[in-house]
Amino acid sequence: MNGLTKRQVEVLSFVRQFIDQNEYSPSLNEIKDHFGFASANAAAKHLTMLKRKGFLLAKPNSHRSIALPPKTKKDPLGIELPLIGNISAGKPIDVFAEIKYIQVTSIDSSWPKEIFLLKVQDNSLQDEMLLEKDLLIVETRSTPQQGETVVAIVNHHNTLIARYFCDGEYVKLMSHTTRHQPIILHLKDLAIQGIVIASLRNY
Repeated sequence: MNGLTKRQVEVLSFVRQFIDQNEYSPSLNEIKDHFGFASANAAAKHLTMLKRKGFLLAKPNSHRSIALPPKTKKDPLGIELPLIGNISAGKPIDVFAEIKYIQVTSIDSSWPKEIFLLKVQDNSLQDEMLLEKDLLIVETRSTPQQGETVVAIVNHHNTLIARYFCDGEYVKLMSHTTRHQPIILHLKDLAIQGIVIASLRNY
């Protein structure tokens, strides 16, 4: 996970939460006690590695000697995103009765706040370079820009993932490969479910 061990991620998460709650960093003994380390030296070793990897900064001449760097676009801890259903070409989205949450790492800070996940149910989207179990990160937005990749429902039933191009009252949906001809249809026959901003393949 971005060069961090599981324990380093846990220590970094604890440090961040502690600073958020207290506005100062935890001491070595506080980290030791939280994780049940045998000595403060074990906590110090984890902090040293996190500093070397750039996830923490040293504060010289301070009893509480660590600080968080300015946030970067890639966050090793990520966030939990709602997985709302499965998606398969030509079928309605299979929306779950109960939303699940999945921890997603390396979130880009430029992404919008209103995003959700869809899981590719089978290999019917291979032509869009998507495989079974891939996760789509989708922005909740129904007004795509030219060339953006959309999750669209065509004729109230068929689900497509394609690039969107609008010309007046008509829309052209283009596959990411040249194997398929563009689909041209009237705006009234199209419902945009969201804008695909990324996909994940973590298996």
